[in-house]
Amino acid sequence: MTQAGVNFTLNPTNTGPATIAIFDDTCGNLILLFQPTGATNVKDSAKNTANKTAMKIKLTSVMVKDQDKALKFYTQILGFAKKHDMPAGEGRWLTVVSAQEPDGPELLLEPMGFPPAKVFQEALYKAGIPWTGFAVENTQKEYERLKKLGVVFTMEPTQMGPTTIAAFDDTCGNLIQLFQQSKTPEMENYITQKLLWHKWLQTPDPVCYILNQQLREFGHQFVYTPKLMRTSLEAAGFHNIKQMEADVSDDPGMRNLEERGTSNVRSLNAYESMNFEAVRE
Repeated sequence: MTQAGVNFTLNPTNTGPATIAIFDDTCGNLILLFQPTGATNVKDSAKNTANKTAMKIKLTSVMVKDQDKALKFYTQILGFAKKHDMPAGEGRWLTVVSAQEPDGPELLLEPMGFPPAKVFQEALYKAGIPWTGFAVENTQKEYERLKKLGVVFTMEPTQMGPTTIAAFDDTCGNLIQLFQQSKTPEMENYITQKLLWHKWLQTPDPVCYILNQQLREFGHQFVYTPKLMRTSLEAAGFHNIKQMEADVSDDPGMRNLEERGTSNVRSLNAYESMNFEAVRE
């Protein structure tokens, strides 16, 4: 990035749990890069075209007035799971993750230690602007669940084009938006092409139809979700359990093993495979 002219305000620095660096994004923001301790060395990391490293969105944050209060709300009410909790300056490096994606993006419950941040948070709140948003499968059902738990909503479920959104008070000084994930054009294309390729029937619920047909053709007797697969591996004595993208592995000898052949649908593996890695002594 320095070769591309990016200006860094902090060069790579080892902080214990991670190696970090900070750069100017030319849009008025300073952006943190971090590599967790023990992560794959940059020499072994995958690279995409144009000689660019495979950068991922792994961490985001919300400002909170009380970290303990925030942790209770985000875990006991919203259902996130605590990921990291360690001393960091006058506060703690406290993160939560989706219980369904424990190795997915982390949300930092960041203490309100910078006075201008409090002004910014209050301005957003008064304007009714959510600090961030979380994806849910069904906005209406999540709204009803959270209402029963006493969560205060400033916007009830509202249809906005292809999605349904709602907004609530996180009790920590922020408004948070919920949004219902809709099918991307690529997903819609996959469904259409899958039916055409197999000459399957057009039905009112093509996703359910495809799932049933695939189960019959492959002779499967059981369907796993990522959460159930992880729990089953733990019960069998495995540890260091990670959900990986198809053909991706921390072990070079296990890469590119999940091949589904060529297809006119991009990312076929992503739709028809669920890959986990685990270790058992």
